[in-house]
Parts: sequence; C-alpha cells; structure tokens
Amino acid sequence: MDNFIEASYRIVKTKRLAKIRDDLSPPNLAKFRGPVPGSKLPRDTIIERVQHRIDTIGEKQQLAFFKELKAKRQSALSILRAARTQQVNIIVTQKKQQQINFIATQKKKKNQQANFIKSSRGGSKFL
Repeated sequence: MDNFIEASYRIVKTKRLAKIRDDLSPPNLAKFRGPVPGSKLPRDTIIERVQHRIDTIGEKQQLAFFKELKAKRQSALSILRAARTQQVNIIVTQKKQQQINFIATQKKKKNQQANFIKSSRGGSKFL
C-alpha cells in the first residue's frame, strides 16, 4: 500500500492470488487515516496522510518515471503541433495565392469591360 503514489486505497477480498506479494512487516498505521465524515468516499477507504504521501523509494521512483513520461508526451505533442501549423501555413499561402490570382483575373475582366464600353460609345476600339 505504501509503495505507490496513490493517496487513497481500498482493500478488497478476492478469491484470486495477489499480483503483488504482501509485505511481511506491519504497516505504520499512523501514516493513514479514514475518510472525513460526510465525504462521498466509502467507509473502507484508507487515505495516506499528506505529510507521509511521498516518503518511500518506490513512490519517488514512480514520480520520476511519470515526470519523464509527461515530458516525452509534451515533446511529441509540440512536434505534432509544429507539423500541423506548418501544414496550415502551406494551405493558407496556397489559398492566398488563389485569392490573389482570382482578384487579378477579376481586375482584368473589369478593365476589359470598361475598355469595351468606351469603344462602343464611339471611341477607339480596345485600348
């Protein structure tokens, strides 16, 4: 019980063999308390006191392991985010280029229409 980073435990009787061997030395019961009256936790829950939460070697090793795991996940996520933003930037630049091309063709069409109107009024043909 006292070798994991979890703070609350429940001891459940089963018919199977335990995966983890029992510790032969009796636990220091001063490290644990019961749930506060009025809480939603079941009565058979055992809670490790705050000042004794991380005091064994196993708990410290688990904390170090989970910190490394979190750092690896964060670095993987940052790589994914960078790749996504790079893809988005490429798509955005392509869309901007399409918009610029569209606007340029629209301006050409307007100029051609304006020149055609001028020529139909009696002026010169296409300017």
